[in-house]
Amino acid sequence: MRIYFVAILFGLLSLATGCTSLVGATQPEIPDLTPALNDLQVEKNRLELSLGYSKPVIYEIPGDIEIVLDKPTSISVKGIDKQRVGQEAHKIRSFRKPDPYKLKGVRYIGERLIKKERKAGVAGV
Repeated sequence: MRIYFVAILFGLLSLATGCTSLVGATQPEIPDLTPALNDLQVEKNRLELSLGYSKPVIYEIPGDIEIVLDKPTSISVKGIDKQRVGQEAHKIRSFRKPDPYKLKGVRYIGERLIKKERKAGVAGV
């Protein structure tokens, strides 16, 4: 319990940040994953993401969290509670987790992924 209060105090002194990035955005094979500035939009309390699904993913931003778009493929989540910032960054990541074969999707900045080999029974690849 004491550590939780220390984390909140640390968050009050300097905002805790969690960063995610959209990877595979420049690949021409998947044009639906190519985010542009108009594909990532922050309006009032909503974040709209075009992640390759038939409709855009709309995420309701909680009141104690601030979301900033640093680049067209980078999202920063800021807030005073470090645990809450990590939880909201994980929710954004869960909309499209990185594919283990192509390593495309939403991932944390600095996250290292291990690429799997292709499946053994696939012909013509």
